[in-house]
Amino acid sequence: MQADELVRQVEEDRQHGASELAFVALQGVTVVAHQWSGSRGYLLKRHMLKLLARLGEVRPSMIALQNLLNQLAARIKRLPATDLRELQHEIAAAADAVVENARLAQQHAAGGMADLISPGDVVMTYSVSSTMKLMFNLAEEKVGKVYVPESRPGNEGALLAAYLSDLHLDVHYITEAQVNLFMPQCDKVIVGADAVLSQGDVVNKAGTSLLALSAHYHHVPFYVCAERFKNCRRRQLPLEAMDPVELGMSHEGVSVHNVYFDITPTALVTRRVS
Repeated sequence: MQADELVRQVEEDRQHGASELAFVALQGVTVVAHQWSGSRGYLLKRHMLKLLARLGEVRPSMIALQNLLNQLAARIKRLPATDLRELQHEIAAAADAVVENARLAQQHAAGGMADLISPGDVVMTYSVSSTMKLMFNLAEEKVGKVYVPESRPGNEGALLAAYLSDLHLDVHYITEAQVNLFMPQCDKVIVGADAVLSQGDVVNKAGTSLLALSAHYHHVPFYVCAERFKNCRRRQLPLEAMDPVELGMSHEGVSVHNVYFDITPTALVTRRVS
């Protein structure tokens, strides 16, 4: 795998949440390092730091990706660049360590959220998230029913619904337009996050804020399960916009907007579990 190929893969990915995409990127960095065709360790080190910087720029709404890449960059900067083969091995070990620490954080967040689910709870969730998958795995015997909106235009909700069905949960797949209709039947709304801003606002797949508004109106607790490596020191992040073609509208004179992320104010969040 070449560096450009990895950058393009991360940039075009629509199927993974922030944590899982970060893991994909970190594993790809290891492959690029091992396949690097140069002969000097210090050049590989420079090449990898440039690659990590590029990867961190292509998905600006996914702060988890940036934070974990920055952790790896900090480790690589401390590595001696004398022997090329040894450096390649150390880069792989450093990437594995970052992934392992992140997975432990994910396990902690998912476990904490699973503990808050009461037997028979009806839950609404949104989009697809490896943290949410893990949480439902841990809480599968307690969850009574799950409502999963489709999460257009990528329909990531379909991936999550299929996954939850394979866990033998009682899964109900709905459109975003039906969220407010089914919200009164829910005991909790639980979502993941791509970033948590400094003031506590949550960046996640567009439509999350609509779930939060509906939950607030119907007095349904709204939980965000987000590891601390998703923390952002800024109060704002750019919200990524994808190809308008995904919405299927191409009529002359019609402006098409395909913003993939939105911001849920911290005032609508009952509790963040990390």
